Amino acid sequence: MKLFKKDHYEKMFTENPKTVQDYQLVIARAQDKIKELQAKCLHPTSTVAFFSYRPGSMVPSRICNSCNFRISDATEEEARQLRETCYSKT
Repeated sequence: MKLFKKDHYEKMFTENPKTVQDYQLVIARAQDKIKELQAKCLHPTSTVAFFSYRPGSMVPSRICNSCNFRISDATEEEARQLRETCYSKT
């Protein structure tokens, strides 16, 4: 899908979509813009968190703090620490 200039995105989000197809187009364009921004990001810092590929599936992953891109799987140690933090009894 073709990406548009900044003013087009501003117009796209200020106009009121009227149909399901209009909303789907807005979402598709926003997803394209996110991919573009993530491709340019240098991922300067990251966090280990759960990443969901689909509902019901969570994978310990390294996530960029700037653009929310999934960089890689977490190491075994990072995954263990994440699970302990999330699931330990307090």
